Amino acid sequence: MNLKSENLQKEYEKADFSTRVNLFLEFPDLRPWFMEIEQAESQQTSSAVTPGKRKGYPGIFTFLFKKVNPV
Repeated sequence: MNLKSENLQKEYEKADFSTRVNLFLEFPDLRPWFMEIEQAESQQTSSAVTPGKRKGYPGIFTFLFKKVNPV
């Protein structure tokens, strides 16, 4: 992982919903990696809710998939 990728990882992990969407759209080559982060965070937050973490915004992919495939 190069320095730019490391910086993007830190930025993505600290980002709010809007910033995450922008990063997702801006760096299509990193989308699989962003999805891994989202999945890992959703597994963590489903077992233990951390106060203030992303301020209750849904994961990007949960949000996008609900728009594409409403349940």
